[in-house]
Amino acid sequence: MDAKGLLTDRRAGRIPSEECERLCAMLSAKIKKIDDVKVIIKPGEQYRFVVVFRGKRLHGNILDTDPQVTGAKPLKAVPQDKASARMSKIADKFIAAANKILKDEAKANTLLMRGFSGMPHVPSMSERFGLSPACIASFPLYRGVASVVGMEILPTGMDIADEFQTLKENWDKHDFFFIHIKKTDSYGEDGNSEGKMHIMEEVDKHIPMLRELGPAVIMVTGDHSTPPPMKSHSWHPVPFLLHSDVCSFDDANAFTETECSKGQLGNFPSYYIMELALANAGKLKKFGA
Repeated sequence: MDAKGLLTDRRAGRIPSEECERLCAMLSAKIKKIDDVKVIIKPGEQYRFVVVFRGKRLHGNILDTDPQVTGAKPLKAVPQDKASARMSKIADKFIAAANKILKDEAKANTLLMRGFSGMPHVPSMSERFGLSPACIASFPLYRGVASVVGMEILPTGMDIADEFQTLKENWDKHDFFFIHIKKTDSYGEDGNSEGKMHIMEEVDKHIPMLRELGPAVIMVTGDHSTPPPMKSHSWHPVPFLLHSDVCSFDDANAFTETECSKGQLGNFPSYYIMELALANAGKLKKFGA
């Protein structure tokens, strides 16, 4: 943030995780409570962090403080209902206190808050689908989401090779694996088309090993598009690949947006993915008499 209070880099130059740990420790030492609400600050990867607010009558229906563009001021934590008004005031007080502590930092001299929420209560994948799922992800955000739906979080390294090695070592312990590759998104946000392509090529190198393990179903897709020309998440449909011994064939000959648009599945909501996977794995009840 510059002297006028305008954002110059929403990701603080992608500071290293060690720097994030230092800053979070500094904030934690000086901000224990806001009013009667306990504050817990935990570092994530690079510029990401988590703040937990613990207290009574706290509700998270609050708009993000990230304006999503540079050259603008951070937004206020605006409540979207009366129940969230108390939490929004706590959040604004926390941001003001943090700004005073961070003001002399070279890069991360302010913070943006996104995704206000309480702990969701959702059925586990075991309950919903009868699976024993595991998550292999290098970044905490995706491990956190996976833990919410009951996946076992498998320790792994930061490299793609580490993730596939973790898969191989745990293959006989689970019947569903979620492998997350982060850097395709990061390079998209940086506008680095070559870097993004390199990551996908790196994943390709490990597909033969994956197929040797004998999975009933392989699926490849993304949770959103991050086109390098836009340097941000976008609305564009994401390619989806499903392979099994019983899947149908179509005219798509490559894993690209253009080729996948020729596929027989067409455009469909992502909540159908698990039904397709279970059907191709022979895990659904017989259709018809």
